[in-house]
Amino acid sequence: MNIKDSYLDAVKQLGYTETEARFLYIVGTHSGYFTSRQYLDFADVKRGYRSDALTRKVLTKKHASPAIHSKNARIYHLFSRRVYSAIGKENIRNRRDHEFQFIKTRLLALDFILANQRNDYFETEDDKVRYFCDALSVAKHVLPAKLYLGTRNPSITSRYFVDKFPMFLPSIPGSPAVTFTYIAPEAENLVAFVTHPANLFALVSDPQAIQFGLHLPL
Repeated sequence: MNIKDSYLDAVKQLGYTETEARFLYIVGTHSGYFTSRQYLDFADVKRGYRSDALTRKVLTKKHASPAIHSKNARIYHLFSRRVYSAIGKENIRNRRDHEFQFIKTRLLALDFILANQRNDYFETEDDKVRYFCDALSVAKHVLPAKLYLGTRNPSITSRYFVDKFPMFLPSIPGSPAVTFTYIAPEAENLVAFVTHPANLFALVSDPQAIQFGLHLPL
Protein backbone atom coordinates (compact mmCIF):
# COMPACT_ATOMS: atom_id res chain seq x y z
CA MET A 1 0.00 0.00 0.00
CA ASN A 2 1.52 3.27 -1.13
CA ILE A 3 0.29 6.50 0.46
CA LYS A 4 1.39 9.82 -0.99
CA ASP A 5 3.58 11.85 1.34
CA SER A 6 1.49 14.94 0.53
CA TYR A 7 -1.58 13.30 2.09
CA LEU A 8 0.31 12.25 5.21
CA ASP A 9 1.84 15.71 5.56
CA ALA A 10 -1.60 17.30 5.27
CA VAL A 11 -2.97 15.10 8.06
CA LYS A 12 0.08 15.74 10.24
CA GLN A 13 -0.57 19.47 9.88
CA LEU A 14 -3.88 18.83 11.67
CA GLY A 15 -1.87 17.78 14.74
CA TYR A 16 -1.22 14.08 14.23
CA THR A 17 1.97 12.02 14.30
CA GLU A 18 3.25 10.08 11.29
CA THR A 19 1.78 6.82 12.58
CA GLU A 20 -1.54 8.44 13.45
CA ALA A 21 -1.71 10.14 10.05
CA ARG A 22 -1.08 6.87 8.22
CA PHE A 23 -3.75 5.10 10.26
CA LEU A 24 -6.32 7.86 9.71
CA TYR A 25 -5.64 7.78 5.97
CA ILE A 26 -6.37 4.06 5.85
CA VAL A 27 -9.47 4.45 8.02
CA GLY A 28 -10.85 7.34 5.97
CA THR A 29 -10.17 5.64 2.66
CA HIS A 30 -11.39 2.14 3.43
CA SER A 31 -13.75 2.24 6.40
CA GLY A 32 -14.75 5.49 8.08
CA TYR A 33 -14.96 3.58 11.40
CA PHE A 34 -12.32 2.18 13.73
CA THR A 35 -11.74 0.85 17.24
CA SER A 36 -8.96 1.49 19.73
CA ARG A 37 -7.87 -2.13 19.37
CA GLN A 38 -7.32 -1.65 15.64
CA TYR A 39 -5.10 1.36 16.23
CA LEU A 40 -3.14 -0.41 18.98
CA ASP A 41 -2.45 -3.33 16.64
CA PHE A 42 -1.49 -0.97 13.82
CA ALA A 43 0.85 1.11 15.98
CA ASP A 44 2.16 -1.99 17.80
CA VAL A 45 1.69 -0.44 21.25
CA LYS A 46 0.05 -1.63 24.46
CA ARG A 47 -3.04 0.00 25.91
CA GLY A 48 -2.30 2.97 28.15
CA TYR A 49 -2.27 6.77 28.34
CA ARG A 50 0.07 7.18 25.38
CA SER A 51 -1.81 4.63 23.30
CA ASP A 52 -5.06 6.56 23.84
CA ALA A 53 -3.56 9.73 22.37
CA LEU A 54 -5.19 9.22 18.98
CA THR A 55 -8.72 8.78 20.29
CA ARG A 56 -8.30 11.81 22.57
CA LYS A 57 -7.13 13.88 19.63
CA VAL A 58 -9.87 12.94 17.19
CA LEU A 59 -12.54 13.61 19.82
CA THR A 60 -11.05 16.87 21.08
CA LYS A 61 -10.57 18.16 17.53
CA LYS A 62 -14.09 16.96 16.65
CA HIS A 63 -12.71 14.90 13.79
CA ALA A 64 -14.51 11.76 15.00
CA SER A 65 -17.42 10.81 17.21
CA PRO A 66 -17.77 7.84 19.60
CA ALA A 67 -20.66 5.40 19.80
CA ILE A 68 -21.34 2.48 22.13
CA HIS A 69 -22.66 -0.60 20.39
CA SER A 70 -23.25 -4.20 21.40
CA LYS A 71 -21.16 -5.64 24.24
CA ASN A 72 -20.13 -2.08 25.21
CA ALA A 73 -17.74 -1.90 22.25
CA ARG A 74 -16.71 1.69 21.55
CA ILE A 75 -16.45 2.50 17.88
CA TYR A 76 -15.17 5.77 16.46
CA HIS A 77 -16.57 7.36 13.33
CA LEU A 78 -14.12 9.53 11.40
CA PHE A 79 -16.39 12.17 9.87
CA SER A 80 -14.45 15.45 9.72
CA ARG A 81 -14.45 17.15 6.33
CA ARG A 82 -11.02 18.61 7.19
CA VAL A 83 -9.49 15.15 7.54
CA TYR A 84 -11.10 13.84 4.37
CA SER A 85 -10.02 16.95 2.47
CA ALA A 86 -6.47 16.37 3.71
CA ILE A 87 -6.45 12.86 2.21
CA GLY A 88 -8.03 14.00 -1.05
CA LYS A 89 -11.39 12.30 -0.46
CA GLU A 90 -13.70 15.07 0.69
CA ASN A 91 -16.80 13.58 -0.97
CA ILE A 92 -16.32 9.94 0.01
CA ARG A 93 -19.37 8.38 1.63
CA ASN A 94 -17.44 7.06 4.63
CA ARG A 95 -18.14 10.44 6.28
CA ARG A 96 -21.85 9.63 6.55
CA ASP A 97 -23.57 7.89 9.45
CA HIS A 98 -24.52 4.26 8.79
CA GLU A 99 -26.49 1.39 10.28
CA PHE A 100 -24.69 -0.98 12.65
CA GLN A 101 -24.67 -3.85 10.14
CA PHE A 102 -22.78 -1.65 7.67
CA ILE A 103 -20.40 -0.53 10.41
CA LYS A 104 -19.55 -4.13 11.34
CA THR A 105 -18.76 -4.88 7.71
CA ARG A 106 -16.50 -1.83 7.44
CA LEU A 107 -14.65 -2.76 10.64
CA LEU A 108 -14.02 -6.26 9.28
CA ALA A 109 -12.82 -4.78 6.01
CA LEU A 110 -10.43 -2.55 7.95
CA ASP A 111 -9.14 -5.57 9.88
CA PHE A 112 -8.40 -7.31 6.59
CA ILE A 113 -6.61 -4.31 5.10
CA LEU A 114 -4.54 -3.63 8.21
CA ALA A 115 -3.44 -7.29 8.21
CA ASN A 116 -2.55 -7.15 4.50
CA GLN A 117 -0.99 -3.75 3.94
CA ARG A 118 1.37 -4.92 1.20
CA ASN A 119 -1.47 -5.22 -1.32
CA ASP A 120 -2.15 -2.50 -3.88
CA TYR A 121 -5.78 -1.62 -3.08
CA PHE A 122 -8.21 0.19 -5.32
CA GLU A 123 -9.19 3.08 -3.08
CA THR A 124 -12.24 4.56 -4.80
CA GLU A 125 -15.07 3.65 -7.14
CA ASP A 126 -13.40 5.72 -9.88
CA ASP A 127 -10.16 3.75 -9.45
CA LYS A 128 -12.01 0.47 -9.97
CA VAL A 129 -14.02 1.67 -12.96
CA ARG A 130 -10.91 3.17 -14.57
CA TYR A 131 -8.92 -0.04 -14.15
CA PHE A 132 -11.52 -2.33 -15.72
CA CYS A 133 -12.60 0.04 -18.48
CA ASP A 134 -9.21 1.45 -19.43
CA ALA A 135 -6.63 -1.17 -18.45
CA LEU A 136 -8.76 -4.25 -19.21
CA SER A 137 -11.06 -2.75 -21.90
CA VAL A 138 -14.22 -3.93 -20.12
CA ALA A 139 -17.44 -2.25 -21.25
CA LYS A 140 -18.82 -0.05 -18.48
CA HIS A 141 -22.30 -1.56 -18.67
CA VAL A 142 -20.82 -4.94 -17.66
CA LEU A 143 -19.56 -3.67 -14.32
CA PRO A 144 -21.61 -4.60 -11.22
CA ALA A 145 -23.79 -1.56 -10.53
CA LYS A 146 -26.90 -0.28 -8.78
CA LEU A 147 -29.17 2.57 -9.82
CA TYR A 148 -30.06 5.34 -7.35
CA LEU A 149 -32.78 7.95 -7.68
CA GLY A 150 -31.70 11.44 -6.65
CA THR A 151 -33.27 12.90 -3.50
CA ARG A 152 -33.41 16.47 -4.81
CA ASN A 153 -34.19 15.76 -8.45
CA PRO A 154 -35.54 12.80 -10.47
CA SER A 155 -32.16 11.96 -12.02
CA ILE A 156 -30.86 8.38 -11.83
CA THR A 157 -27.24 7.71 -10.97
CA SER A 158 -25.31 4.50 -11.56
CA ARG A 159 -22.94 3.46 -8.78
CA TYR A 160 -20.38 0.73 -9.30
CA PHE A 161 -18.93 -1.85 -6.88
CA VAL A 162 -21.31 -0.60 -4.19
CA ASP A 163 -20.42 -3.39 -1.74
CA LYS A 164 -17.08 -1.61 -1.20
CA PHE A 165 -15.31 -4.84 -0.25
CA PRO A 166 -11.51 -4.61 -0.52
CA MET A 167 -10.31 -5.20 -4.06
CA PHE A 168 -6.64 -5.23 -4.93
CA LEU A 169 -3.78 -6.26 -7.15
CA PRO A 170 -1.22 -8.56 -5.53
CA SER A 171 2.13 -7.22 -4.40
CA ILE A 172 3.86 -9.44 -6.97
CA PRO A 173 5.00 -7.14 -9.83
CA GLY A 174 3.43 -7.96 -13.20
CA SER A 175 0.71 -10.24 -11.82
CA PRO A 176 -2.55 -9.67 -13.77
CA ALA A 177 -4.90 -11.23 -11.20
CA VAL A 178 -7.39 -8.99 -9.43
CA THR A 179 -8.42 -10.21 -5.99
CA PHE A 180 -11.97 -9.62 -4.76
CA THR A 181 -12.97 -10.16 -1.14
CA TYR A 182 -16.29 -10.87 0.50
CA ILE A 183 -16.81 -9.58 4.05
CA ALA A 184 -19.32 -11.49 6.19
CA PRO A 185 -20.11 -10.04 9.66
CA GLU A 186 -22.10 -13.18 10.54
CA ALA A 187 -20.31 -16.37 9.54
CA GLU A 188 -23.54 -18.36 9.56
CA ASN A 189 -25.18 -16.15 6.93
CA LEU A 190 -23.34 -16.73 3.65
CA VAL A 191 -26.28 -16.96 1.26
CA ALA A 192 -25.27 -13.78 -0.55
CA PHE A 193 -21.76 -15.15 -1.11
CA VAL A 194 -23.16 -17.82 -3.42
CA THR A 195 -24.18 -15.25 -6.02
CA HIS A 196 -21.47 -12.67 -5.37
CA PRO A 197 -18.65 -14.34 -7.38
CA ALA A 198 -20.97 -15.10 -10.29
CA ASN A 199 -21.70 -11.40 -10.70
CA LEU A 200 -18.01 -10.69 -11.23
CA PHE A 201 -17.01 -13.24 -13.86
CA ALA A 202 -18.42 -11.04 -16.63
CA LEU A 203 -15.70 -8.50 -15.91
CA VAL A 204 -12.93 -10.40 -17.66
CA SER A 205 -12.69 -12.87 -20.51
CA ASP A 206 -10.24 -15.05 -18.57
CA PRO A 207 -11.74 -16.32 -15.25
CA GLN A 208 -8.22 -17.08 -14.02
CA ALA A 209 -7.62 -13.34 -13.85
CA ILE A 210 -9.95 -13.17 -10.84
CA GLN A 211 -9.25 -14.50 -7.35
CA PHE A 212 -11.67 -14.59 -4.44
CA GLY A 213 -11.14 -14.28 -0.72
CA LEU A 214 -13.68 -14.73 2.08
CA HIS A 215 -13.13 -12.79 5.32
CA LEU A 216 -15.10 -13.84 8.42
CA PRO A 217 -15.06 -12.51 11.99
CA LEU A 218 -12.65 -14.34 14.27
